[in-house]
Amino acid sequence: MTKSSEKQLVKNKERALIANRAGAELMVRLHCDSSPDRGYAVYYPDRQGTAQGKTGPSQEIMERSHEAAKIIDKAMAAGLEGTLKNGGVRGDSQTAVGSKQGALTGSIFSEVPVLTIEMVVLNNKADAMVIQTKAGQDQMAQAIANGIRQYVDSAQGKGDVK
Repeated sequence: MTKSSEKQLVKNKERALIANRAGAELMVRLHCDSSPDRGYAVYYPDRQGTAQGKTGPSQEIMERSHEAAKIIDKAMAAGLEGTLKNGGVRGDSQTAVGSKQGALTGSIFSEVPVLTIEMVVLNNKADAMVIQTKAGQDQMAQAIANGIRQYVDSAQGKGDVK
């Protein structure tokens, strides 16, 4: 967790630096989208980008992030089936910021595997209703937690986790 209160501003570069300093096994940024689409999607750095004079992430971090994205998307699909549309695994370059920089700022500065999960599309009424209810929040949290657990277990089996 990078914020101590809802109103605290923590920029994505700082989130990455916090994860790097902590030696995190995975950095996950949770967002709610606004788009003509609906449902959730899992984004990972699919190419290097440049922001604030820094180019990144490394090829290894991109590969490990992609693996994490696939595992977490699969767990989310199982946990959210029938509730939200699965938008699948997408590259950072498919986002507005990522298309300009090559990757999202948090990904560029990350030295650990990194994902952004767009949990719902808030301007879609059905999606917004899901995330506004305790049951929907619990279902989302459980689906994400299951995916993270599966990724960490998988990475430990490969020796990728310290």
